[in-house]
Amino acid sequence: MTKIIENTARYLSSEIIQECFIEAKTTIVDKQVCGNGFSTAFLNLPVTKNKVNIIIAPNKAVLIEKQKKHRDFKNRVKFFYAESLDDDFNGADVLFFVADSFLLRANSIRNIAYKIDKVLIDEDHSTEQQTSFRYKLVDFQNKVEDIAGSGASIVKVTATPNHFAKVDIKINNTLIEPIVINHSSDRAEALKRIKTNLDNKENVVVFTNSATTIYHLRNYKNEVEANFIIGKNLKRNLVELATIIENEDSSLSIVSSRGFEGFDIDYIDANVYFFEDRSNDYEAFYISNLYQAVNRTRNGAKYIEYCRQELSNKRADKFKNIDIEVNEFIANDKLTVEQKQKTEYKRFHKYVIFNQDSNGVFSIKKNEVGINLYKERFIYDRPFPQNEFDTFLNDRKISVNRINEVNNRLSKKVKVKQKVKNLLSNKNLIKKHRLFDEDYRINVLDGKKRGVDIKDQYRVMYLKRLEDYLRRKNYDGDYIITERESKALELLKNSKMFYKLVSKVTKEYDTRSINKYGIKGSEKYRVEFKIENINTVALFILSFANRIIYLPSKWIGNRDYNLSVKVGVKEIEIIANSLGIDVLEIDVKNCYVRIIYALCGKELPDNFYGENKKNKVAINVYLNNFFYDSKKKKPKKEQKYKARAKFKKLGFDDDVIIYLMDNFFECKSRGDLFNRLSFYEKRLISITKDSCDINNSGIIRRHDSILVFDNNFDLSFINSHTYLDISGWFNVMNEDEIKAKKGVLENVKMEFNT
Repeated sequence: MTKIIENTARYLSSEIIQECFIEAKTTIVDKQVCGNGFSTAFLNLPVTKNKVNIIIAPNKAVLIEKQKKHRDFKNRVKFFYAESLDDDFNGADVLFFVADSFLLRANSIRNIAYKIDKVLIDEDHSTEQQTSFRYKLVDFQNKVEDIAGSGASIVKVTATPNHFAKVDIKINNTLIEPIVINHSSDRAEALKRIKTNLDNKENVVVFTNSATTIYHLRNYKNEVEANFIIGKNLKRNLVELATIIENEDSSLSIVSSRGFEGFDIDYIDANVYFFEDRSNDYEAFYISNLYQAVNRTRNGAKYIEYCRQELSNKRADKFKNIDIEVNEFIANDKLTVEQKQKTEYKRFHKYVIFNQDSNGVFSIKKNEVGINLYKERFIYDRPFPQNEFDTFLNDRKISVNRINEVNNRLSKKVKVKQKVKNLLSNKNLIKKHRLFDEDYRINVLDGKKRGVDIKDQYRVMYLKRLEDYLRRKNYDGDYIITERESKALELLKNSKMFYKLVSKVTKEYDTRSINKYGIKGSEKYRVEFKIENINTVALFILSFANRIIYLPSKWIGNRDYNLSVKVGVKEIEIIANSLGIDVLEIDVKNCYVRIIYALCGKELPDNFYGENKKNKVAINVYLNNFFYDSKKKKPKKEQKYKARAKFKKLGFDDDVIIYLMDNFFECKSRGDLFNRLSFYEKRLISITKDSCDINNSGIIRRHDSILVFDNNFDLSFINSHTYLDISGWFNVMNEDEIKAKKGVLENVKMEFNT
């Protein structure tokens, strides 16, 4: 049952804040009103002697706003975020973290867990909503409870709980001013009202994630002058559309979703406009975002308009009943937890949580937050307002006035020549915010679409990505294109060269597949690759054009199934060489059997697989098939005896056989051995990748190996590294051998170019 606390003042008292904290428990609080001083009162709350309090916010803006006022607090506060100068916890009564920094410093915080008294998780609705694109925030409550320790009293607070959130304490505030939200649908008409406000010298706040909407606010000089509180990606789009003039004293403030909470706007008699388009994910919000945004004007607003474009077609529902289907997915014991992470079960992944313990064992549980947000989204998709939100609106004294308009969106079409001019006019702003510096890179996300003519689509699509990137990098006309960028541009522009490369890669893929599986056995793979080859090669070209080569990760269990695993190393080398890039593969020698031996404290014998590795296939096949099968007529004892005998025949050490039989002969699923070995493989590859990150153009993991591009360092030192107290994992070429290989590669490049 929800506890009600009555508040009769504008700001919350320390007594009310204290009442919300229950010893050694987590409490969810609905404070109802934005800006009624919950976090400020917490920062001033008396701290128990020899104890420390903690406050956590989802976004950096919240910390920075409070840090500006740190002299007003009674307690000594330290602030922790990426750019913070505070480094240790000494001499502080309150530690203020942005969520990511709290998790990064988990071990240090655990060391002082005995001192932690109270923990406040501020703007809890935002932490929950951001789990859809900030994976670290998934299951955040449990992570905080684990790090802070069982003795901490934790409060999760927000003025706008998500619709299905469970609330323990509700603060009723008698001094709530009524709010009228004018609900419109025509963006063009809303923009006319904004321009009229500005012409009349009135203050205006525009909340939007749409570059198009901001573009339509430009003046006759193609300028948009405003106090901009927006994210970096939106800025990157805007500087191509118009001349952007930043003015903190402007009567116009433009705010993107990064500023929906955590800061104040000091306008008097502001006109507030909130733009939303339910058909675009990046412009679709929740009712909590609307309420948070319109309350940024702390001196009130004389006019509030919610310009909302409804869905033209109903959003596709992935589930008939999400709770039942997710429960069934979790309970399905025909699939291992690792198998449940595969792409074919992607529709479930936002609604479950995969955890891994210190031994590499995965578990799965329901993501209640993700499920609740999914359900709320479908309610909020229906025409606004829906009666499910009546309690939310009534508690906050919000009424809605419908402006009768048609659903009207905006469009923009800016020619490339104009984009070049706009970039040049914004060069100082671009330099100031480092919009296109080293952290700006080419988009390598797969643009594959089904059911379309793929003959030349991917080459053209990825060429446009590269051209957009180079245009932005050359915003001031002084950018010097790199050799790799130039070659990538040439390959994607010249269809003859591009398809010659695709043909060469495909031929190598076919040859390798036939050698490995035979003509008939490889047919399926060769047919599939011919469908994917154009897209795959074009994506590799984009990846290799980046200054630091990377591929987006695609984790399933302990393995990253990124683009590099779709082809062989030789195919990757052919594409890389065409751009003048050398590839060095560092792979673990006989990875899985070496790990098995290492777990038994033994080194794998030389030539374990036999002459020319003649026993490799038989050994690997048997490692996947030695498990006890209760469906067989042969008794367990006989199956066990035969398994031992087979391992002995294949040359396994007696102690290793005992380890395998004791730990994996009778296991929950056949995947248990693979998952244990892939866990250790992941750790080994991660350590190796870090130690090899020296003077190169990028490193990519490819199962039990890493690919190092344009390596300029003798990496043979890793041959002496030990892992699991065993050495001999690698056989990396030394500097002389690398030089010899580079000479061969030069001949390959010359052959390709001719």
